[in-house]
Amino acid sequence: MSAARHGIKLSVGSHPVSEPTPPIDQFGSEFFYHLAELGSDVITVMQPDGKIVYNNQALERTFGWSSSELEGEPVMDYIHEADQAHVAEAIESLATGAAEFSEAHFRFRHINGSYVHMEATGRIWQHASGPLLLVHSRDVTEQFQALTSLAQSNELLSKMFAASNTLFSISLAESGEFVEVNDAWCQISGYSREEAIGRSAIDLGIWGPTSNRAKVITDLQNADSGLDNYEMTTYSRDGEPRHLLADIKTLELNGQQQILISALDITHGKLVEDELRQSQKMEAIGQLTGGVAHDFNNLIGVTMGNAELLLHQMSQDSDLRHYAQHILDASHRAAELTKQLLAFSRRQNLAPEPVNVHESLQSMLPLLQTTLGENTEIKIDCEADLWYCSVDPTQLESAILNLTLNAKDAMPNGGVASFHARNRHLDGTVELVVKDTGGGIDPEVRSRIFDPFFTTKNVGKGTGLGLSMVFGFVTQSGGRITFDSTVGEGTAFCMYFPKCDPPVEPANDPANADQRPAPTGHSHALVIEDNEPLRELVSEFLTQLGYNVVQSSGEADIKLALAQIPAVDLVVTDVVLKGTTRGTSLAEDIKAQNPNTKVLVITGYAEESATASADLLLLKPFSRSEFDAAIESLRG
Repeated sequence: MSAARHGIKLSVGSHPVSEPTPPIDQFGSEFFYHLAELGSDVITVMQPDGKIVYNNQALERTFGWSSSELEGEPVMDYIHEADQAHVAEAIESLATGAAEFSEAHFRFRHINGSYVHMEATGRIWQHASGPLLLVHSRDVTEQFQALTSLAQSNELLSKMFAASNTLFSISLAESGEFVEVNDAWCQISGYSREEAIGRSAIDLGIWGPTSNRAKVITDLQNADSGLDNYEMTTYSRDGEPRHLLADIKTLELNGQQQILISALDITHGKLVEDELRQSQKMEAIGQLTGGVAHDFNNLIGVTMGNAELLLHQMSQDSDLRHYAQHILDASHRAAELTKQLLAFSRRQNLAPEPVNVHESLQSMLPLLQTTLGENTEIKIDCEADLWYCSVDPTQLESAILNLTLNAKDAMPNGGVASFHARNRHLDGTVELVVKDTGGGIDPEVRSRIFDPFFTTKNVGKGTGLGLSMVFGFVTQSGGRITFDSTVGEGTAFCMYFPKCDPPVEPANDPANADQRPAPTGHSHALVIEDNEPLRELVSEFLTQLGYNVVQSSGEADIKLALAQIPAVDLVVTDVVLKGTTRGTSLAEDIKAQNPNTKVLVITGYAEESATASADLLLLKPFSRSEFDAAIESLRG
């Protein structure tokens, strides 16, 4: 098909020629005609109204239409309807002379009904018969699909970037200004994207101490290819530290060095790890203090007992009496200290029973008011129908008093001390909260408040065992203790105790009232104790009570000791002895031979096995009066 049959003359430069015509230069118009026909791009000639006059052979290769099929057809009939407006605008700009050149991207319908993406450039051609439009079009479908795919990938990556649980941030290496952050970053930092973009982490206070950022920058500069699995600390808007496990890379974007950080928030994991480490440390210290307290109790018992013997032997006007009294007083203070150690190490002797926390608080109200002073308001708020919990009532009151003393120290000028109790149905515990309106606990010391011997008080003002004792008591009772503190607002300690059934009222049986075992006339006693000074002291106590006493250090000489008396009426034994045999086991063997034998177990800390073996349990260190009372109790 040719343009000649349509009366169109092709031109080279400004010289119109008819086809075929003699060449006007070294190539001739025929060369350009064949060049157009053989080209891979589509060349189209149209009238200003958009009707097609001529297409080269590339039309059929590109769209499947032959040139003759489209001659005289309106080009708009083959343009995708979504592209018709801007194509019409481009044609009109050329036809009216508003533009010398015009470019357009459009979709042209293939013979099979699909559409091919085309990129076209057009200009006006002033023909002798009137103006025509010359259009050069190229198939850009593959490029368009590639760009579309890239755009879709970018959109997908953008959505993933925004929605990922991983924290992402991009900042300029030189200024530190944020270029982009995602939602997870905003959630952890507390800043919105709009607040962050264009500002640096220093501006936002995210790095906290200057040295924190300096360390990260130094580590990054010393790394060859960025930092992987790098633990770092940042600070949220409210000043709380956030521990991150990050990958930090430097990259060049738009000609600028930028820093890409992708990180996981491991704050919770770090807290759990720290709590586990703290728990293990506390357990290790507890084991140590429990063992020390056990041995220390033996020494205190010897000191206390001998001081009492001295006082008993001295006349009331003796010049030495006050020295013995000083020894006895110091022994009592040391005994209190070991009780605190045992409470912390969860080895104290507890006597749990059903307790109503509300009733305990009400009974302690006068003591609490005296402790806190008149300038402190006390609030007690307990849930109606509060459950009973299984605790030692004496130790519970001691724990409440310890926390009250802490509250007093936190409010030197007075304030409000609140005591709240409620049922927790989720875990079946009774929650007891002791709260103050004091200055709060400094973040630097919060991890150590339950440590034994740690105190923020001045030297001589406290041992640091108060909270440790509370911690040990609550834990030994099967509960747990937590705290929440805000500097400038106060502190709340929360104790959780397992609930239990209410106490059962004892049956009133007159037939059994006031029945006590008749005195058995004990006369022979066996003392089993591997600590010689304590063994001799106990033997002296028993001798003064009228017993015929024999002594044993343990399994090695027990048979020899038993051979010295016809029968054993009373066994006084320690639990832990040198070697592998326990004193309670020896007592059980003796009692198996004579069921009427009474067993008094003296021990430095509570043990279930000791309690099970004993007719009575007496905790070391004990005074002479406490020992005599225990023996009297066994006699009935």
